[in-house]
Amino acid sequence: KKNELKKIFSGYDEDDWSVEGENDNSAVLKSLFDEYEIYIGWNGIFDALVEHEEDYSKLPREFKHWIGEELYSRTDTPKHGVEIASRNILKKAPLHGVVWSAIEDKGLEDLDAMFSLVF
Repeated sequence: KKNELKKIFSGYDEDDWSVEGENDNSAVLKSLFDEYEIYIGWNGIFDALVEHEEDYSKLPREFKHWIGEELYSRTDTPKHGVEIASRNILKKAPLHGVVWSAIEDKGLEDLDAMFSLVF
């Protein structure tokens, strides 16, 4: 299934990776992740994305952060999102997206809540 997902990605151009603005394709990407998460999990999705970058073209920075935010929205705990995104992949942008989403979710003004995510 991972190779099937990579094949889909191979047909994508820069606009297909857009997750904001007039070319926002995030609904299509979310649907694709819904379908493949069942079979290959988030680690498999990330593997397919990493291999796409190696074989075809670099993914836009905004997409790399967005996929971390999307992962966070689908996990039960911030820790689970961090565990999945903490590999040294995609310039660690997905990890940044997960952590930043968790911080925003807990509240930027409450330092105790923010630090409780870390400890």
